[in-house]
Amino acid sequence: MLLIIAEKLDMKHGHEQTQIQAIKGLYKKSEITILTAHDSTINLKENRDTNCILASKRDQWRLPKRSMKRDLDAIQKFIGQLKKTKNISILVPTASVYNIKLCINLLELHPELARFSIRVLWISVIEKLSISERGRLVKFVEKKAITLLTETISLSNLLKESYGLTALNSFLLPASIHPDEPESNRDLSMESYIKIGYLGSFRKEKGALKLPTILADLKKLLNTSDTGLTLEFVMQKPIFKSKIGELLYSMRLNYSLQNTGKSKQKIKLRTLDKVLSHEAFVDAICSVDLLIVPYDLKAYRARGSSIIIDGVLAGKPVVYTDGIGQSELLEFGNAEAAVELVDFAPKILAIVQNIDTYYANAVNARRMLIAQ
Repeated sequence: MLLIIAEKLDMKHGHEQTQIQAIKGLYKKSEITILTAHDSTINLKENRDTNCILASKRDQWRLPKRSMKRDLDAIQKFIGQLKKTKNISILVPTASVYNIKLCINLLELHPELARFSIRVLWISVIEKLSISERGRLVKFVEKKAITLLTETISLSNLLKESYGLTALNSFLLPASIHPDEPESNRDLSMESYIKIGYLGSFRKEKGALKLPTILADLKKLLNTSDTGLTLEFVMQKPIFKSKIGELLYSMRLNYSLQNTGKSKQKIKLRTLDKVLSHEAFVDAICSVDLLIVPYDLKAYRARGSSIIIDGVLAGKPVVYTDGIGQSELLEFGNAEAAVELVDFAPKILAIVQNIDTYYANAVNARRMLIAQ
């Protein structure tokens, strides 16, 4: 039996749901049960056996010791009630500081309880552990009681170099686009109309604040070219803590597109809802012709991104920040790397002007990823 610990199941934590769907595809012959927070609001169609018995993130933050005791008791009780208590595996698809501690504590209470696999997506969850907790984690990894998993080679190397932690770097999970979905094809009737997508949550480390500059640079390049193209920029509505912040950003974004040098060479802006359902997000990815990933290098140097996996599986060309994690998926002629912010516009235009070539290469990249 495979027990999956998913911290929260609701629309805002969409990757938790898609990860479970992907895991079911990998473990088709296994009985799968999900343990999640008591305030989760979505029951998964892919698996009806969802048990909302764990502490919420709010509980973990406000009452960490009480939450830990409650979760330790809940998991032990749940496993104790199973008909088969042997050969149990516990998988944490997205590691947090809290659930790493939870796994360590479970093993210290019951060394033979289960085999643990923890998927680490960013180095910060290891950095935030105390020296003692990291030492205990190293001990369990060395004993093979815990297997650490990553989705990038760079993070696996960093864990080894920084903390002596061995991690397998081949545990890629599809996010929104499923590998079994058919390859997408460009609408050839729209040769002179190209859609560029910046999709996913609106955050500074994901380059959200760079977009007005990128679009202004792209508009200048378009004005001096003879492409005859109209570009549509597709993004989700910006999210700011204050209305004034959102208003000022929207003004900057619209101002960046006002220079209309040639009437037939425009950049149009289309905004989607701030939070999209899984189906709407998939539709958005499939509707665009290329994706941009202007992520902050410091935040994503050893970190993967679901939008890169989605983009490759959807067969879309990508323009991304040079040096970020998962660049190994973008080395098939299906992408362009931007070293500096000023490089994004010319890289986007390079793909736009040779879109068919990049699309053909993107199909090959998709097949290579699926083959992994």
